[in-house]
Amino acid sequence: MKDTEKMDGLRTEYMTTLAEIAGLAVDRASHIAGDQGMNALRSPEEAAESLKIIEKINRRIADTCNKLRAIEQRAKGGIGIPAVFDADVSNCIRVAVAIFAGRAISGSWGHETRYVGNLLQPAGGDSPQDLIAVRESFRKTGLLRQHIHCEPGRTIDEMGNLTLSETSFRKLLALEPDSECDELFNARSLVALAGRR
Repeated sequence: MKDTEKMDGLRTEYMTTLAEIAGLAVDRASHIAGDQGMNALRSPEEAAESLKIIEKINRRIADTCNKLRAIEQRAKGGIGIPAVFDADVSNCIRVAVAIFAGRAISGSWGHETRYVGNLLQPAGGDSPQDLIAVRESFRKTGLLRQHIHCEPGRTIDEMGNLTLSETSFRKLLALEPDSECDELFNARSLVALAGRR
C-alpha cells in the first residue's frame, strides 16, 4: 500500500512537471514566432529584451527538465523517460514527450501535435541542433517514432495527428499495461493503408 501511495505521489508530481514544461515550451515558441514577425519593427532595445525573455524561458525549461530527472531517480527508473526509452534523452525530446503527454491527459496541445512541423519550435526552441534532433527523432529509426502513432505524410514534416502510443504513455506514468488502444490503432492503420492501395 505504501509503495502504491508513493508511486501515485510521484506520478502526480511528474505529470504536473510535464504540464509545466509543455506550457513553457508553447510560451517560448510564441515568443520566437513573434520575434520573427516583428524584428523589422522593433528597436534594438526591444529586440534585446525579447531575447532575454526567450533565454529566461530556456533556463526554466532546462531547470524543469532536471526536476523530471530528479523524480525519475526517486522512482528508481520506474516512471518517466527511463521507463520508456531505457536511457536519458536530451531536453528537446523531453519537451516533445511532455507535449504528447499533455495531449493524452487533457487534449491540450492539439495544434503542436497536428504535424511534426508544428512540434519543432515548441520542442526545439531557437536551437538549430535541437530543431534537427526533434525532426530526426521521427525518422523510421528515430527515437520517438516507435513511441508515437501518426498518419503518414509526404514528408516527415507532414506526418500528422501525432499521439503518444498508449503503451509508451502508460510506461511514462508507471500505469498498468493495457495494449488494447495500441492494438485498435494498429488495426485501423492497416485498414487505412489497405484502402489507399
